[in-house]
This record gives sequence, structure tokens and C-alpha cells, in this order.
Amino acid sequence: MLRPRLLPLVLTLALAGCLPVEVYHKTGVPISKLRSDDLDCAVSALAKVPVTTMTRTIAGHYVPGRRVCGPAVCYRTAGYMTPPRIEQYDSSAPLRAQVAAQCMQNRGYRAVELKRCTSSGPITVPSRQPELSAASCAVKVQDRWEVVTP
Repeated sequence: MLRPRLLPLVLTLALAGCLPVEVYHKTGVPISKLRSDDLDCAVSALAKVPVTTMTRTIAGHYVPGRRVCGPAVCYRTAGYMTPPRIEQYDSSAPLRAQVAAQCMQNRGYRAVELKRCTSSGPITVPSRQPELSAASCAVKVQDRWEVVTP
């Protein structure tokens, strides 16, 4: 039996494979040029908006004791505080992503959301970005998503 607290995690993991993928697209551009432009824009955005590491503390919370009953008497166990969580994050990441996206738009690319390819057979990834159609989908090649129009 699945515990109720695990259900949201299981549903999130199950749906992750169904969600669309956002990729940059420019019909006819060689994949090598797309990768080069994407890297140039990422490096440029990092130079314009450097990493700003911030630290935040998330307070712990109180866990009340439990009521325990024996054959003759009931008592309450001691409650306790959970420890605080300390997290570090890059507060500049959202702005840096916007700068990189604007750079790609300036180079003629547009961000599109595509469904993930679900073909059971082998998928051939073209050397140039294909024209988009209703059948277009995204396939993961190594660490990147590529556009395929079957």
C-alpha cells in the first residue's frame, strides 16, 4: 500500500515524462550552429549576470508528542523541534536565464514547447533543424533535446 505522503512524489515522477519540453528552434539551422549559439549566449549571460550565491535559513517546526495508553494509564511523550534547514541558491539565475533567452531571440531562435517523442523504433535526428509541424517532437540526445519531425 502506498503511503498518502508519498503519493504527490509518485505522481510528480510519473507525470514528468508526459510534460512538454522547451527547446530553441530556427528552421534550417545546423544543429552545430544551434549548440554554438546556445553556448555563446549562456557564456555571455553569465558574464553580464554573474552568480550571486545567497543563503537562507528555513526554521524547524515543532512535532508534538504522541498519546500512549497502557492497560492502566495514558501518558504523552515529549515533543521536539526539527532542526532548521540551511539552503544556498543563486539569486541571479532567473535574470541570467532571461538574458540568455533574449540573446537566442536576437539570433533568430524562438523557444517552443514540444511533446516528447514516443516512437518505439529508432529515431533519426537530422543535422539541421526541421520545419515544425503538428507531428514534431523532442528527443533527448546525450544531455540535450533535439527537434524531430517524423
